Amino acid sequence: LQDRTGAIVRMLRKLLIAIACSAGIASSASGTGDFSVKRAGLFTCGQMLDQLAQDPKLLNAVYASWLLGFFSGANSTAARLSNKDVRAGEGVEPEEMRRMLLDSCAQNPYKSVFQAGVEVYERIAKRPP
Repeated sequence: LQDRTGAIVRMLRKLLIAIACSAGIASSASGTGDFSVKRAGLFTCGQMLDQLAQDPKLLNAVYASWLLGFFSGANSTAARLSNKDVRAGEGVEPEEMRRMLLDSCAQNPYKSVFQAGVEVYERIAKRPP
């Protein structure tokens, strides 16, 4: 089990590097910033928390949607890299994922929402199936 967990963690590091490299490309591809969900990961946690203080509906409308999409993309990439079925987050309630994102951001408001999403993904992906 420890060998499998180590292999998954190494694969996740490669995956996260690939996602981080593509995050800037995807966000600047249109150049218009019309899609807030697409840009959600670029805000700092402090900016996100300020936005949520003004409009709590943004948590579900923007940030939770972004996080679920992030999980889908990360799982898809991890599955391709490992040639295995990867389903991190399966069976985890969206409310728990939102809480984890908020907790991560509250601990360090200077990191990006993307970095907080990576932390949430890593924590959930390390859970036993």
